[in-house]
Amino acid sequence: MYPYQHVGAADLPGEEWRAVAGFDYYEVSSLGRVRSVDRFVVDRMGRTLPKAGRILKQKQTFKKNDTTGVPSVSLQVSLYPDAKPRYMNVRRLVYAAFVNAQLVQELVVMNRDSDGYNNCVENLLPGTKSEWARRVDTRGRRTSALSYVDRSKWPKNSGGYQKQRAVGQYDAAGKLLNHYVSIAEAARQTNSDLSSISRTVRGLKKHYRGYSWRYMK
Repeated sequence: MYPYQHVGAADLPGEEWRAVAGFDYYEVSSLGRVRSVDRFVVDRMGRTLPKAGRILKQKQTFKKNDTTGVPSVSLQVSLYPDAKPRYMNVRRLVYAAFVNAQLVQELVVMNRDSDGYNNCVENLLPGTKSEWARRVDTRGRRTSALSYVDRSKWPKNSGGYQKQRAVGQYDAAGKLLNHYVSIAEAARQTNSDLSSISRTVRGLKKHYRGYSWRYMK
């Protein structure tokens, strides 16, 4: 039984709750559960009444996979910041609350074990869209056209043929502190903003958080 299937109000072992940014009266847990909190509401007659919080039921969404026949699964919840519902991906809520709210806007959030029902924070992995696509190919869930076409005469920067560029992190004196295989990896390991590192690497910013960033030669 997955944590999200427990709809009782009692906390599960090791469960931690944090607020969902941008949504009053909602919290998400480290185990992938979502709840509304106790609050007061005004009814149609203008009376202010208490309303108890509850664990929200999560909706399963399936994405068809023609290669394997086994669909990918995501879990969603409906949050109500006003009268209209907002349908939110649970793993993105968990990652934003417990790891990095800024980084989640730049990247895709994936399940480490590829189990869309398991949205515990330890099972979540951020990545770029290209990294997600490579992961899908590696797991045999998609047949890429690049696997059977002749790319020997293609330019090296076309058709996804270009390699990632390593980047270095330097202090104010120009000393190399760390190096990473890509901008996305640097952002992930340092809990930094991907776009800010990218702008620094391209010379649009001199520094980011006191460091300079450059492509490695």
